[in-house]
Amino acid sequence: MARFTKTVLAAGTYKKAGESIRVRPEDLKTALDSYSRIRERGYKIPVILDHSAPSDPNGLPFKPKSANLSARDLAKYQEGWSDDFRLNDKGELDADIDIRGKDGLKLIRDVKTFISPQFGRWKDPETGEELPMAITHL
Repeated sequence: MARFTKTVLAAGTYKKAGESIRVRPEDLKTALDSYSRIRERGYKIPVILDHSAPSDPNGLPFKPKSANLSARDLAKYQEGWSDDFRLNDKGELDADIDIRGKDGLKLIRDVKTFISPQFGRWKDPETGEELPMAITHL
């Protein structure tokens, strides 16, 4: 397993499915607040090799001890997880990321400058609370 810190989101304009998405500095603070609430509830943010559909449970925050994922799904979708986010001195969102397995270690080598996080509204399946600007996977 390897652990490293990476900037996962900064203010700016991004393209997703042909649409422009603007991320403002206040959105980063909202994302950090949503992450803090996700973490308080015992969830981790998975690192996956490819983006998953928003409804795919393999690309959503999960609780390691209660995850109903088969070993095959864990191997396919989760190359690791993040368990700490914070704003850095530049106001960007950094994450501490734990990576496991050969594909995950290759990901560290190949993704030197950019990680493409999935973010948006997320509904906690246990409480029903919706969190805005939640990062659901890296």
